[in-house]
Amino acid sequence: MESDGRANTVGIESQIHVEQERAKSIDHAGPLKGKEAMMDMPNSPGITMYTTRFCPYCVRARVLLETKGVDFKDIAVDGNPGLRLEMMEKSKRHSVPQIWIGNRHIGGCDELYQLEHQGELDLLLSELSYE
Repeated sequence: MESDGRANTVGIESQIHVEQERAKSIDHAGPLKGKEAMMDMPNSPGITMYTTRFCPYCVRARVLLETKGVDFKDIAVDGNPGLRLEMMEKSKRHSVPQIWIGNRHIGGCDELYQLEHQGELDLLLSELSYE
């Protein structure tokens, strides 16, 4: 069965709309406020990962990055529709984790491990400039 890419895009757009409506109904008081918390992410020279606390794929991705000895920005989207919306707008995906190495969107845990198995993850990590 062939996948209709347009149907997937429509599904994501619908989910983004739902998250926008939920974000409007919640007070975002606190240290992280949706777009304010994420403005620097696209230009980040390091690793940024949107996660939830109990997602097993998020845990696996964290473990791999920790074993590599690299620092990463872990942005918890659970309970924060504004941050989840930000993640969905940037990645065009609704699942977690969503991972960026530098300005490059890697995808999720499976893609991160695929890079590791192909021997490409260490190369990407070595190209990061931490200033």
